[in-house]
This record gives sequence, C-alpha cells and structure tokens, in this order.
Amino acid sequence: MKKKTMAMKNKELELMEKNEMLRSKLSKYNLHRIECDAENDIFKAVFLLDQLTQYSSSKPKFNEQTLCNCLIWQMKSPKTYNYCKENISMLPSRATLQRFIKSNCLDPCAKNVH
Repeated sequence: MKKKTMAMKNKELELMEKNEMLRSKLSKYNLHRIECDAENDIFKAVFLLDQLTQYSSSKPKFNEQTLCNCLIWQMKSPKTYNYCKENISMLPSRATLQRFIKSNCLDPCAKNVH
C-alpha cells in the first residue's frame, strides 16, 4: 500500500511539473490577449482568431471584418493574395468574396445600390 501511495505521489509531482511547463509555453502564445484584442475589433487579432478557428475546418466561415480586409487585399494584389491563400494561410476564395460583395450591396453592377 505504501508503494502505491508513493508511486501516486510521484506521478502527481510529475504531472504538476508537466502542467507548469505547459502553462509557461501557453503564456508565450498569449492567446488570451489576442481574444481580448479581437473583442475590441483590432484587425490583427480578429484575423489571427479567424485563422485559428478555420485551420482544420472543411467549410470555413470568416468574420465580416476579415472578409472585408481580404477583399481589399485581393483587389490590391491578386497574385499575392492567391499565393498566400494557396501556401500560407486559410483565406476566403474568390467566390466567397464575390458573395460577400453581393450580399453587402458593394457590387457596382447591383441594381439597388443604397
């Protein structure tokens, strides 16, 4: 019984050390700060959270602010946008950006532009 108790205490200490190590690693990434900044509409934080949430998604749903900025980025430099979309990060497709334009009455060909 004493051996089992000692083994459990050793295992507890080992797990506590691992927990502390993981906490220190997590604090380096500062995810809490990114979440707070995203709540305050800081674009970098909103974009990063969108990237994290869409990372393993087969059907990504992007934040409106991200869609708007990606649209501007795609219009300014289509080649760079496409390169980043294919090689670096999860970005909305051209079709998604076009749907965003139409759904927000940003389409210059739309008949009911307000």
